[in-house]
Amino acid sequence: MPEQNLTISNYMDDGAIEALNQAPITFQVSGEGGAGSGWFGEYRANNYYAAFFRFQLTSDIPSGATVTEALFSVLAHSSAWNWSSEDALRIYIEDASNAAQCTSMQDHPFYGTSARALLSSSVRWPVSGGLSWVSGSRNQSNDISSIIQALVDKFGGLSAGDYVQLWITKDVLRNVGCEVNYFDYFSSYTGDGTDLAKLSIEWTEGGGGVPIPVILNHMRQQQ
Repeated sequence: MPEQNLTISNYMDDGAIEALNQAPITFQVSGEGGAGSGWFGEYRANNYYAAFFRFQLTSDIPSGATVTEALFSVLAHSSAWNWSSEDALRIYIEDASNAAQCTSMQDHPFYGTSARALLSSSVRWPVSGGLSWVSGSRNQSNDISSIIQALVDKFGGLSAGDYVQLWITKDVLRNVGCEVNYFDYFSSYTGDGTDLAKLSIEWTEGGGGVPIPVILNHMRQQQ
């Protein structure tokens, strides 16, 4: 089956926003403190620390298509902080057929004055139990095809060149700061994007047939 890979040319396609009702408020597109090490989860205690990941489609997903599988993954640069066996994440998708880049802390979907709208459907990661975050490994979600399908259905298909944006944060707050981490675009150390966020989508057209994979990668722009 064909695979397509994209090079992301702008570091603002991934990042994180801390909660707006706590000081200091931070909008991070180059990792915490500009160091390129991304974090998200619950911070400060009882607040959603949300990460965003914006992917450009390499081919059309037509109206009537059935999304058979979609997987998201990031490479962890270190161990999770204060993460317990009961903690989990939740993955949302922005309610837009061509999501714009985030530009400020006010884009936070839960707290911002210009909050990004999300579809009502979301996916818990993992489906049940707590999430084990493995340092130095690619941490992959369970299937998130349901939210990709919801976006396809709402907009009557998606077009090549358009962007889909995932938002990921803590599933249930427990009033304790805790975070997981990833390699931000800004900090890619391999130079070829293999350490950055990935989204793969497989789908069949309305009449059925062979699944067609669309591989969407956050990849570092070559210097």
